Amino acid sequence: MGVGIHIKTNIGRGGIIRNITFSNVYMENARKGIKISGDVGDHPDNKFNPNALPVVKGITIKDVWGVGVLQAGLIRGLKSSPFTGVCLSNVNLHGTTGPRTPPWQCSDVIGASRLVSPWPCAQLSSGQQIGSCSNY
Repeated sequence: MGVGIHIKTNIGRGGIIRNITFSNVYMENARKGIKISGDVGDHPDNKFNPNALPVVKGITIKDVWGVGVLQAGLIRGLKSSPFTGVCLSNVNLHGTTGPRTPPWQCSDVIGASRLVSPWPCAQLSSGQQIGSCSNY
């Protein structure tokens, strides 16, 4: 059991992850359906710049189906560099979420969603984010 869709970065890496689209994805028996994380905590050595912040923006995830998914999603941006422009559209990830595991966990992310089940976290559920999901 792994992660269906996974984007990861960390403080100290810098760089930009932008304008990425995942579409028409089917997954079975995943631990997490979607994971976008800015705090993975790994570096190849200790010679990294702790002030280099990654930028994550313009991530679109659309037309995704999943069965046997333990947790629909985890999107964890950085307080000093929140993820922006995240769009979830027509995403259905179902399985056996345990009583202690919420279907979505989010922090430091701004975006929008439409036709998502289970319903996503508040940061993505307003649908008011102009441009994030306007094309879908």
